[in-house]
Amino acid sequence: MKFPWTKKNTASAQDDILKEDQTILTEEAKEEFPETEIPEELSAEETHEKSGRGDRNPFHPPYLIMLILMVGVFSLSQLLTKQQSFDHGKSAYGELEQYVDVYVPGQLPSSGDDANQQTETISMDDQEEVKADLYRQLQNIGADFAALGEINSDVVGWIQIPNTKINYPIAQSGDNSYYLRHMFNKEYNAGGGIFLDYRNSSNFSSKHSILYGHQMGNGTMFTNINNYKNQSYYDGHTYGLLYTPSGNYVVEFFAGYTTSNSGDGWDLRFRTDEEFEDWIASQISKSDFSAGFTPSSSDRILTLSTCSSAFDNAKYVLHGVLRNSA
Repeated sequence: MKFPWTKKNTASAQDDILKEDQTILTEEAKEEFPETEIPEELSAEETHEKSGRGDRNPFHPPYLIMLILMVGVFSLSQLLTKQQSFDHGKSAYGELEQYVDVYVPGQLPSSGDDANQQTETISMDDQEEVKADLYRQLQNIGADFAALGEINSDVVGWIQIPNTKINYPIAQSGDNSYYLRHMFNKEYNAGGGIFLDYRNSSNFSSKHSILYGHQMGNGTMFTNINNYKNQSYYDGHTYGLLYTPSGNYVVEFFAGYTTSNSGDGWDLRFRTDEEFEDWIASQISKSDFSAGFTPSSSDRILTLSTCSSAFDNAKYVLHGVLRNSA
C-alpha cells in the first residue's frame, strides 16, 4: 500500500539527489574545462529580455499605448473632417437663401420703396391663423429661379417648413443617387442635397411627388421630419411651402410615420382613383399624428422622405397635399 506522505518524501529525496548531482557535475566541468564558463540558469524575464523578442511584441505596453494613440488620432481627424464638411454644407446653403423670399409670419405686403418691411403679430401656435396668413402671402413670396438656374440648371423648386431648419432648393437629376452626395451647387459633400425623385414630373404635376433628404447630426436637411412622430410637433408645424417656377403651393401635411424600405410610402403608380384613395387611407392608418382630414383622389401628394434611427434602414415619410388656394 502507498501512502500520500510516502510519495511526497520520495519526491523530496529525488530533488535533493538531483541538486547534489548538478553541483558535482558543475564542479567536475569546471575542473575538466577551466576556460568554459557554465552559465547560470536565467529567469523567464531575463531570457525574454536577452532574446530581444520583448521589444518587438506589438502588445508590449509601450507599443500598445502607441497603437491606441494612433487609432485615437485617426478617429479624431475623421470626425473633424466630417464636421468641417457638414459646416461647409451649412454655409453653402445659407448663401443660397439670398435668392428666395421665404414666408415670414405676419409679413405685410411691401409699400413701395420702404425698406422696413412691416409685420403683424401671428401666433405660430394657432395653425388656423398661420394657414390664413400663408395663403394671404402665397403669391408675394418665392424664389428667384433664374438666378438659381445659373448656379444649377437642375433646380425645380424650393421647400420650406416655417419654424424649422427646412429651407432648401430642390434639384432633380437623372437618378436618385447623385444628390445623395452632392450639394445643390454640385460640390461633393456627404450632406448631399434635397432632390425630387427622377421618375416625377419636374413641375410637380405627378399625383405623387417625392422629395429626399438626409437626416443629419447637426439638425440640417430633413432631420426635423422625424419630429412629426409626436402629435404636439405636428400641431405646431401643420404646413409647409413649395415654391416652383410655375407657382407656389401650401403643403398641408396629413400623415407621417416610420417605415422600412419595403413599405408603400413611395408608391408612384396608381391605375385607378380608387387605388389612389386606398393608398392615401393606408398612409393615414399608419400615421403618428391625426390631421383631421383626408385628401381626395383629385389631390396631388408631396412626400418628404428621410432616414430614421428607429431601427436598421428605417425611414420616415411625411405626406402632404399641394394646395394653391384655401
